[in-house]
Amino acid sequence: MVGSSILLTTSFIGREALLLRLESVQVGTDELETLIEKCLAKMKEVQELLDHVSKNVPSMSLSGERQSLSEYSSYVADVQRQIKGASGTLILQFQAQLESTVLQPLARMPEQLRQRVASEIRGHISATATANNHLEEANVSLRYPDIPAVSDSSPLEDLIVAYEAATAAIKDVTRELSALFAQESTSLDVMMGQEAVAPPVSASVLLESNEFVGAMRLVAEEYWLNFHLRWAEVLDQKKSALLQRMKKLDKVVADGERERLEAIEKGVEDAKPANSSATLASLRELRSMLEVIVTRAATGADRVGEMLESLELRAARGLRFETVNRLSEVNELKKRFDSVDVSFDNLTKFLENAAGVLESQSEAWKSDRENLVVLAQYPLAKKIIKRMLEEHSTLALAKLPYQKRVAALYAQLYSTGNPDVEYDETGERLVAREEHA
Repeated sequence: MVGSSILLTTSFIGREALLLRLESVQVGTDELETLIEKCLAKMKEVQELLDHVSKNVPSMSLSGERQSLSEYSSYVADVQRQIKGASGTLILQFQAQLESTVLQPLARMPEQLRQRVASEIRGHISATATANNHLEEANVSLRYPDIPAVSDSSPLEDLIVAYEAATAAIKDVTRELSALFAQESTSLDVMMGQEAVAPPVSASVLLESNEFVGAMRLVAEEYWLNFHLRWAEVLDQKKSALLQRMKKLDKVVADGERERLEAIEKGVEDAKPANSSATLASLRELRSMLEVIVTRAATGADRVGEMLESLELRAARGLRFETVNRLSEVNELKKRFDSVDVSFDNLTKFLENAAGVLESQSEAWKSDRENLVVLAQYPLAKKIIKRMLEEHSTLALAKLPYQKRVAALYAQLYSTGNPDVEYDETGERLVAREEHA
């Protein structure tokens, strides 16, 4: 009896222990499943947060966080597959591992993301400062605006608002700088007499890819700074050569053109790669002025020739019209000018060859202008001579109200146009032919 009692007691105790173990495993399993649900909910929450940040902070890569989420999901799935039939010890291990390797990292991720967004903004602040330094060195007046600093304690949504404002300004200024570079580099190509070459990389492509730092580096350094370093010295040499040749224009411009010439000289003196379009406008203005000067020299000589032809003054040996004598030289210069473009080299070369001709023609015109003034007064002198000859058949040139050279010229012109009057050059008088006979 005693032996049977002992066996029954032992069996009962064993069954109770088994039941307790099974109950403990069940409780552990329930707790593990609850923990799994908590992990899944947290992963969903973090996934939504990643999507939100990715949408609003597109320049920030979240591939590491997404990879971690994928690993967490795989681990939870493995635990779910092994939970049935797992021992209490294994269940406890699963719980500990889920807590330390999944749930805790997921809990830290929102704060890490907030710090990363703040760091992304600080990266843009640093990049804009560097870009502005490059732009200043390249003499570009357009700059990126200062991005306000962000606090370490700023909420995520405030950081997102700050990021959006910063990147919007970066996009706008980058596009403006890119368009301005295209304009200025094209203008410089024209001034250098070379074909335009488009940049190999477009800033718009980087902006569309949300590569804001790369886009700023491209336009500020690769575009503008390299453009300045490549052409600044060359431009200085070419503008100095042109300004040296332009000095000779001081003697050929009209008084009303002097201010215009000074403005052109100032535009050329201020030439830099970054303001090439303004310099090109000055070169176009210079060519326009040269066209006026050359055309005036040619048409002035034509007008003098036409006047001489119309007045039949070829017999006026006292006058020499240099502008007419130099007409072929000026016409040749005008022909060469037609092929001159607005490049530094072409304008400099033309001025080098033309300055002497234009200066000589200008001096000749000053002399011819005096003679033209004399000719313009001849109709009045003709009336005076006619009236005086009507009173006296002999008219001494000294009695005419003109200087000796001018009086002799008028006497010669009068005798040429009046066959009944002879000009006695030796006696310095006009004589009616009847009296002379």
